[in-house]
Amino acid sequence: MNKKLIALAVAAAAIAPTAFAAGNEVVLYGQVNVGVEISARPGAEPDQTKISNLSSRIGFKGQEDLGDGLSAFFKIESAVAPDDASRSGFGTREAWVGLKGDWGSVAAGRGKSPYTQATEEFDPFYLDDSLGLTNHGSNDNYRINNAIRFDGAYGPVTYSYANSFGENKGAPAGTRSTNDFSMQAKYAAENFSLVGAYGVFKPKAGKAVKRLLLGGTFTMGDLSLSLAGQHRNDGNDKFTDPLLLVGYSMGDLSLQAGAIFWDKDTMANTKTQGTAGLFYNLSKRTVVTGEYTNSYAGVKGHNTFTLGLNHSF
Repeated sequence: MNKKLIALAVAAAAIAPTAFAAGNEVVLYGQVNVGVEISARPGAEPDQTKISNLSSRIGFKGQEDLGDGLSAFFKIESAVAPDDASRSGFGTREAWVGLKGDWGSVAAGRGKSPYTQATEEFDPFYLDDSLGLTNHGSNDNYRINNAIRFDGAYGPVTYSYANSFGENKGAPAGTRSTNDFSMQAKYAAENFSLVGAYGVFKPKAGKAVKRLLLGGTFTMGDLSLSLAGQHRNDGNDKFTDPLLLVGYSMGDLSLQAGAIFWDKDTMANTKTQGTAGLFYNLSKRTVVTGEYTNSYAGVKGHNTFTLGLNHSF
């Protein structure tokens, strides 16, 4: 009897996902990215060699046709740490549910802000948590919670807007909720693109932090050149962060090099970071990467080299 029940359960499990996926287009996807990281640190800090997780993730996404050009969709993406399972977590990266049609899409949940996505246009090193050109300089919440966002397109222009509402759970009476909104737009032509983004973060106490990003990318054959500038105002100080990025592709090999100059308006806090990367495609889904970063803030810099293997599925 038990054997028959088990056989029926196995058969049902084999059939059900097929029927479910056919009606709702559920997709499993992800990346497993691991590298050997060698860091040479200034002063008394010890040098370090370690195995690093390079933003590995696993996710589910899908949609359902509701008719009349309207679809429901969802996305749940979780962090996976092959080097240390304690840093993995379900739904820690993205979690959205929404509706979409010819007019665009609207969704509620958690994930990257439009401002974050705009900075990634100028940062091919975002595959690595620590070596990104712009991830240290934006004063932006990398991912936003309790958010509603809208995405749309008009001809060659794509745009998005998101607002994150602070729930303010357990806060004393009279404490204001945090609020984080940002928007971005991109114009894409054959050989160049322009990107602009703006965001405001209002904390529970203190002044609002405002951010503005403008930049563009020009391509000529296998060569690409990107220039961007980021301006931040936290209510007390103003900072400007210019960025330069150059890329070149040769078949399966691509090279990237760039530099960002943080806090250029306040010389006491100026910091420069340069990054160079090599990416070699073993296949459409497997890439060998090598990255070198040097950061300098008026003293001997922090040097980091990473050799990684990245596999997408």
